Order: sequence, then C-alpha cells, then structure tokens
Amino acid sequence: MKDEEIILRIKTFDAANGGGVGWYEDKGAYHLYLLETEAPIARLRPIASRAISSRAWLIDFHTPIALHR
Repeated sequence: MKDEEIILRIKTFDAANGGGVGWYEDKGAYHLYLLETEAPIARLRPIASRAISSRAWLIDFHTPIALHR
C-alpha cells in the first residue's frame, strides 16, 4: 500500500466517524491522535515481509481498552 493510500484511508475513516482525529508522519510511520486532547491513538508503520509482495503495515494501538463486566 502506498503512502497516499494510507493518508486517504486515515482521512476517510476520520470523516466517516465524525472527525476529531489528527495525524502526522514521523520517520516513515503515521501517528494518529485525538485533536481535542492530543492523546495518541495509534501508530501505523510499514513492516518488511517476504510473504507479502507489497508493503504491509503494523498498527500499534496506544489507547487502553477498558474491560467492563
């Protein structure tokens, strides 16, 4: 997946979910954060894989998930 496709997907996801997500690129990774609080949400970074002919992306989520019982 090309960088332009990643940016388009981030923008499309943000618009479809009411906005509020910002992003920036740093050292080849895309960082997503909440605009209101600047809290980090996730980091998307390319990974090399021989099994995948095109570039794959690893997503690191920063937001803790609350478990409710």
